[in-house]
Amino acid sequence: MCASPAYLEQHGVPSMPDELASHRCICIRENDEDVTLWHLSKGHAKKTLRIEPALLSNDGSVARRWAEQGLGIVLRSQWDVSDAIASGNL
Repeated sequence: MCASPAYLEQHGVPSMPDELASHRCICIRENDEDVTLWHLSKGHAKKTLRIEPALLSNDGSVARRWAEQGLGIVLRSQWDVSDAIASGNL
């Protein structure tokens, strides 16, 4: 899960998963999955949240670009966003 520095500066950094309800979430439609369910894990702890999408795309690169533009928080795999994180865009 990541967002641009500009988005986080304006909206704050969520410290708990439940705080995502008050953030703009960018969702990606893949296959027939429910885009409103985000499956999060940290160590052995797992949590599934139902979020309200602010933006929705069926193209992961579009969703990542929206996040880089400061339009919200996106849930993507590390390999997909590693370059944007390394460059400071996310």
